[in-house]
Amino acid sequence: MNMFKRIPKTSARATLGKIALICVILMTSSYGAKESYGTKERISASLTVGPMFSGKSAKLIDDMESCKESGKTTIMISYCQTPIVRSRKYPEIAITPQALSGKESESLYETLESYIRTPSGGEPPEIFVDECQFMTVADIADIERFSRKHNISINFYGLDMDFLTNPWPAIQNIEGRFNIQKLTKLTSTCSICKDPTAKYTARYHFSVEHPEINGERCRTGDLIVIEGSGHPFIYQPVCEDCLWKDLPFALLEDITRPK
Repeated sequence: MNMFKRIPKTSARATLGKIALICVILMTSSYGAKESYGTKERISASLTVGPMFSGKSAKLIDDMESCKESGKTTIMISYCQTPIVRSRKYPEIAITPQALSGKESESLYETLESYIRTPSGGEPPEIFVDECQFMTVADIADIERFSRKHNISINFYGLDMDFLTNPWPAIQNIEGRFNIQKLTKLTSTCSICKDPTAKYTARYHFSVEHPEINGERCRTGDLIVIEGSGHPFIYQPVCEDCLWKDLPFALLEDITRPK
């Protein structure tokens, strides 16, 4: 007994035609939904990136001052002990590393909700995020949720590449989640050859215990190691030609000499 029946050609063609039509409909609707999210639903933001000593902090201060002059309240979130935090040049509301680490039970969203001050009928505040390359996935989601709820503009400032020239995951996440209406890419002066278009940040060994390797370019290591936090490293801006060169001894002495 033949258990397999031959399917008529006409029936097979009709079935395949229906399947193809369904696939086209599904693909079209999926593409439309993705396009809508990518162009209309993302929250607007500005992003300023560049290597170390490229003027990101100076631009952040200028942008905050312009915002304050227009009558808006400013909220700054800092993920590192930058000169802005150390000099206490704060906006009206500042969320510092201590505040972030001291509220482990709170999300960034809850912290922002506790700080917000929007006068009745006044302009909504603006948020400025310093060293945004250190943001976690959860923090980026929280700040997006907060800005969507209160219709608040976000301004991000940070390094776009790590010491191995790879893009920072947080920066990629920000670019994917937000509609970056203004992207500013800054450059610095190369520490080795003085090229004014340096766009990389290099990590070098600098240790009292092991002076024989001082100035050597780091090619491996943890992604996040803060200079001056007990780790024997220093960071310097470099151009593409000097990217993998070691720091000359005379230059190393000049950089590390107490000012």
